[in-house]
Amino acid sequence: MHTTKLRGWATVAVVAGLILAGTACESPARDRAGGNADGKTRVLTFAQPNDEAPVQLKAWAGNVDRRSGGSLRIEFKNSWRDSEADYESGTVRDVQERKVDMAWVGARVLDKAGVTSFQALLAPMLVDSYDLEEKVFEAGIPAQMLQGLDAIDVVGIGVLPGPLRRVLGVRKPLVTPEAFAGTTVAIQDSALAAATLHAWGAESRAVPSGAELDGVDGYEQQLDSILGNHYAATARYVTANVNLWPRPLVLLMGEDADKALDDSQRKTLRDAVDDVLAPTFGALRAEDGTATSGLCQAGMTFTVASAENLRDLRKTLQPVYDQLGRNDKTSAWLAAIEELKAAVAAGPDLATCSGTGSATGPQTVLDGTYQQKLVDGVVVAACTGTAPPRSPNDEATLELVLKNGVVTQSERRGGPGAPWEIGWAGTFRLFRDQIQLIQESTNGDRLTATWSFNGTRLTLTHLTGGRCGDNAVWTTHAWVRVTDR
Repeated sequence: MHTTKLRGWATVAVVAGLILAGTACESPARDRAGGNADGKTRVLTFAQPNDEAPVQLKAWAGNVDRRSGGSLRIEFKNSWRDSEADYESGTVRDVQERKVDMAWVGARVLDKAGVTSFQALLAPMLVDSYDLEEKVFEAGIPAQMLQGLDAIDVVGIGVLPGPLRRVLGVRKPLVTPEAFAGTTVAIQDSALAAATLHAWGAESRAVPSGAELDGVDGYEQQLDSILGNHYAATARYVTANVNLWPRPLVLLMGEDADKALDDSQRKTLRDAVDDVLAPTFGALRAEDGTATSGLCQAGMTFTVASAENLRDLRKTLQPVYDQLGRNDKTSAWLAAIEELKAAVAAGPDLATCSGTGSATGPQTVLDGTYQQKLVDGVVVAACTGTAPPRSPNDEATLELVLKNGVVTQSERRGGPGAPWEIGWAGTFRLFRDQIQLIQESTNGDRLTATWSFNGTRLTLTHLTGGRCGDNAVWTTHAWVRVTDR
């Protein structure tokens, strides 16, 4: 299993193979109530760069299927343009050239394709908190910005909120213009990101997502990617409150694929975006909390910029804002976002190690202690296809503890006095009916499953990721809630 390269929300590591682009095709629809009249399902191929689609994107795809009554299905083409520095620009071209029906790209890259309508959303140090980003989406500003895509012959379907990007310092903290001067900072390709770093006296270098840190002094990244790509092994500093910009995801569709749909199907694609906006912000906040705790445990230092540092950084960015203000639409959106920022009246979101302890995230409905009985032969059979003869010591009691974003799974053999041995530990986060479990190990295994809970029994199904036997351990039996041990 190779190391997962994190380009968006956390992903599950899988072996990536050669992906062949497809075009919209049709297959028999499932027999279901409310299905489409002609009994056909239109399959839309969707290019996405992660090893596996982020849970928010999966939720959108699930909503498309549900809302369309089976007439539309999204087929993800994973690891698209893997290891390419300009993978997002190339993906835009692939949509234009009908190599794939749909895709998502970070809004940041669209200025390289000649679309500047998203630059107010990405203006440096403007949208610096999730509270503000949420207000911007509630005001419908990102959806208005989609109109700019008409100029490059693709159709904008919607915009999903994204994590805040921060500065990773390899050898020193980067919290002042003087600290940036003369450095080389890695970025995902973006003209606005390059202009921002230039204003601070730094050179930018576009690199593939998940790139090594050789030859650079810093990297603009979200916290979860810093943790997931194990950058704490070579870099020591993260800015705690210099939040550069959010990383929203823009969903694109080729013009031919759009023309092949009817009005109801087009509406379905867009309405399904609205369905996931609100829960996405909860997931983003929890993701940052979990990643911060993991980075603190890995020895990362979070350096807080003083009020004076922040003023100096913003002052040095004035030439960038002057350039943005020359576009009338961008100027109007900047003013609207500034007005929302004044109404929110909050400073930049702060990530620090202070008080993280074991409480890495907010409480969830699943927080509690659970147990189940499991026979070794179930796990062996899952891996080999053959269960061994049962012996008296085959049965184990498994205990699962979920608390404040931390997950621990332990095993006990024998009676109540026998010791518990930890077999799996890490962090977890919820997104609607999906749970993602991230192991604290060098490999950082990630499991994603569908969960249901009736107040007593926690059932996990459709597990993906992990290793041989994980599915048997996590999903064979329901986890029964018990009192804390």
